[in-house]
Amino acid sequence: MTEAIDLDELERRLREKWQPEVHQPVVDAEAMAVARKLMDRGNAARLARTTRGQRFHYHVPVRTAEYFFAPPTYGYGGYMISAGGWAVNIYVDGRKRTQTRDISDESCQRIVKALEQAGIHVKRIISERERQEDAAHIALPSKQVAPSRRHQILKELARFRA
Repeated sequence: MTEAIDLDELERRLREKWQPEVHQPVVDAEAMAVARKLMDRGNAARLARTTRGQRFHYHVPVRTAEYFFAPPTYGYGGYMISAGGWAVNIYVDGRKRTQTRDISDESCQRIVKALEQAGIHVKRIISERERQEDAAHIALPSKQVAPSRRHQILKELARFRA
């Protein structure tokens, strides 16, 4: 009988030792709803995982934006899918959060200016198509430079080598 009690006691101790702790969040559900509205998703999720005794460190989210010109796209049969125009993508901690497409030049400049005033790093993406179009506009007709007299003589002498 004492062995049975000892085994029960041993089982209870082992269960206490190896059973995972029940997660007790630092904030209640109402405060967590307010935190989700005030913080970004990453910080709110980390706050929800924080348990008693742990410190919560707020990380400032890294916000970047990029804008580029998107040409019109056409589907099968020649119908237009997208009219083309400027597109603005905003990234928060490396994840795309918002995307604005097919906007005019003025709207794009207004959005970019507002993002820069908010302290967000804005980068213009130049597509390969734009690079080729710019190169075609910038390319100047090359001058035909007459070969030097020395170069002509060396070419003639190259024929005599055996």
